[in-house]
Amino acid sequence: MYFANQFDANSTEMHGPAILTIQKGSMLSLDVVRCVRCLVWPPQAADWPIRYRNYGWPDPATVDHVVSNGCGVVSVAHRRCRQHDWTDEYQ
Repeated sequence: MYFANQFDANSTEMHGPAILTIQKGSMLSLDVVRCVRCLVWPPQAADWPIRYRNYGWPDPATVDHVVSNGCGVVSVAHRRCRQHDWTDEYQ
């Protein structure tokens, strides 16, 4: 938690897949999550680079950069299990 300790946070709490959410005033909120680096783009996200984008954001160059650099894998409970305390916490 070295990173999280660098902030003089007004409040902290757990939220979703975040192991810590830091709220600093009304303008800054940070989620700290565990992440595994994946060097290849996953087939489950194959449609992300080509889907419609409102207002052209992110631009095609940014999308290409993101896809060519892989992704981070973050744990999250399946959407059908989010209402249940135990499965949301331990799935």
